Amino acid sequence: MDDQQSITPAGLYPKLVQVVFRHGLRAPITQLPNYSPPFHQCEPQQKASIIEPFSSLAARRHIPNKQKMAGDCASGALTVLGAAQMVELGNYFKSRYMSTMKFLAPRFDAGEVYVRSTDVPRTIESALSVLTGLYSERGLFPSSVPINLVEESVEYMYPRSNCDRLQQLLRQSNEDPATTIKKTAFEPTRLIIQQAFKAKDNFPSSWSGLYNTFAIYEAHGIPLPPEITADVVHAVGDLAAWREAHKFRNKEIVKYGIGRFFGEILQRFDEKVAATASRPKLLSNPELNPATIRMIMYSGHDNTLLPMLNGL
Repeated sequence: MDDQQSITPAGLYPKLVQVVFRHGLRAPITQLPNYSPPFHQCEPQQKASIIEPFSSLAARRHIPNKQKMAGDCASGALTVLGAAQMVELGNYFKSRYMSTMKFLAPRFDAGEVYVRSTDVPRTIESALSVLTGLYSERGLFPSSVPINLVEESVEYMYPRSNCDRLQQLLRQSNEDPATTIKKTAFEPTRLIIQQAFKAKDNFPSSWSGLYNTFAIYEAHGIPLPPEITADVVHAVGDLAAWREAHKFRNKEIVKYGIGRFFGEILQRFDEKVAATASRPKLLSNPELNPATIRMIMYSGHDNTLLPMLNGL
């Protein structure tokens, strides 16, 4: 069996590939009370040496030690390691869709590859990093790479806080018996965390946010307090994963949280099928030509992927 057959069933060949990915490693958003070791992981020139079409993003420099945390990172900024992660993902796409399957041309073409991102620096930089890995040979980029954005106020690649019904369902999920039992069982670990950081009783407000911060510190080699052992980090990760999975088991939460984005992905497939069969449809996005498009990338967040995966 050759490489092509090992990837796709015999006799079949892809017409359109859509990929949804989370941004790379970022600086913490959930801050740790009374604990702020310097976090020097976002130097623009280091990222510019990794991400080829960095352009004006490279000029954005956060003044060291003037942010929420000590160091050169703004809250949530893509780190140098995060950029390298996404370049590696682009290398995988290159190996699979360009080298093995001969599906994509070796030079970037906006008519063939469409890139959509949320309007957040870390997702935009992550998209550019993936493109850098995909077109890893110098000179294969145009002078500017179109990253297609939607204003934050009308973004739908993640659940919105302005949907009253969604917020009602989320509150119900957070107060249901299963969640109460889980929180009660976790209380001894929560007390260890609270005491380690001399935090208030309501800390943390988000278990997934806390786990993200722990994982970010570990990935970048930044130590946590001795009380925060590997077992504690693992327990927080288990609780965060359970909480997200439990929340998105509710199909109505998935519908209101990510349904519109799901619908857009399905519509892109429908438009491609119609174009392939010479049955033109009214296009939802005139800038995206279904006759020529081969890959659509969506650069999003964990709360893009979590409801999607639980909704499949």
